[in-house]
Amino acid sequence: MEVRKYAIGLIVGAVLMYSGQAVAESVSKIGKKVQAEYNVKVDGKVLNTKALAVDNQTYTPNRVLADAIGYDIAFSNKEVVFNKKPGSIGVNLSAINLISSDDLVKLRKSEDQIRIITEQIKEQERILTGLDSDLKIATGELGAAVDKNQKQVAEARISGIISSTETTKERLKNIQSKLQNETDVIVSIRSKY
Repeated sequence: MEVRKYAIGLIVGAVLMYSGQAVAESVSKIGKKVQAEYNVKVDGKVLNTKALAVDNQTYTPNRVLADAIGYDIAFSNKEVVFNKKPGSIGVNLSAINLISSDDLVKLRKSEDQIRIITEQIKEQERILTGLDSDLKIATGELGAAVDKNQKQVAEARISGIISSTETTKERLKNIQSKLQNETDVIVSIRSKY
């Protein structure tokens, strides 16, 4: 019975968090295109209605969900009101914290930045791999140099490659620092909820 309460609580928490986010956002979903439909399961049982995805948010019909988890639902003063049905196990909905719209905006911004930063890190790593390869070639050329002029050219090339490598490593370090900052923002926001 405890597992059932936990599972129901988890499902309700997740659904209400995402539903709450939609309410908390000031951008209306009216007229938006439905991107996908998903089955909704409670305790392994597929409900008779689908959840809808709009703007990468999933919405579950409240009445169907409320019935499935033992709640009555009412609509009053432009609010959705859940009340535990008499005799049902129900879920302690007051323990669920909904994310604020400000935190949601910060969270999404940081997640977007992390995607961008991750690509920047990959690019810097590709550059470093290329520079390493160039350094090996230039070192081979230096070893094969037969006269002073060839030696100077190879040494200058090696010096330039080493300088570029140091610059790229510093750039990579700065990008990784930005990644850590964005990760810290996400951890801070998620720890509140």
